[in-house]
Amino acid sequence: MWPAVSNHLLGALAAFAVGWAIRLMDDALDQDLDLAVGKANWSWRLGPGTTAYALFALTLAVLLEPATSICLLAAAYAVGMLGDTRVLPSKLPSYLEGILLWGGAAWRFGLHTAWTALGIMLAVQLVDDLLDRSRDQWLTARNWTIRLGLIGTGLVTCTLLAVVYWLDAWLLLYATLTFTFFQLLERVVRR
Repeated sequence: MWPAVSNHLLGALAAFAVGWAIRLMDDALDQDLDLAVGKANWSWRLGPGTTAYALFALTLAVLLEPATSICLLAAAYAVGMLGDTRVLPSKLPSYLEGILLWGGAAWRFGLHTAWTALGIMLAVQLVDDLLDRSRDQWLTARNWTIRLGLIGTGLVTCTLLAVVYWLDAWLLLYATLTFTFFQLLERVVRR
């Protein structure tokens, strides 16, 4: 029984640590936008240390559970770059850079974990878009809820969650707990 508990604990802690790394990276990238809309942002508190803490959290996640951590981060990066056509310093379009990173994670850790992570991150993006719908309409920002509508977004999200549950219910649980924690933290810090 101990190995099963240990594996679940490592998986949950890795998902939390990589979630923290993603949150810090996102805050570092979005600090100007967050300032404009009054959204809480950790990079204001951590200043130039934001990147260092994001790397610390990612390293911790990889030490705990490499496959989960890297696949979740690669999927978050790929979803974040989805629909972005800017050419990055790599001289690649951003969406292609995201696909290549996700593909590398899939090659290294297997399609099963990579697809599960991608489904989780797509669902997270859709739920986040549902929560930010009114703000994103005001900013005319990219938001899937505006494109798909509330019902369409809800149906796609439920379908993704059902597929991810079928692929790996435990990873979905770890990610759901992490996402819920950071959403609650964001609302508490906002007050």
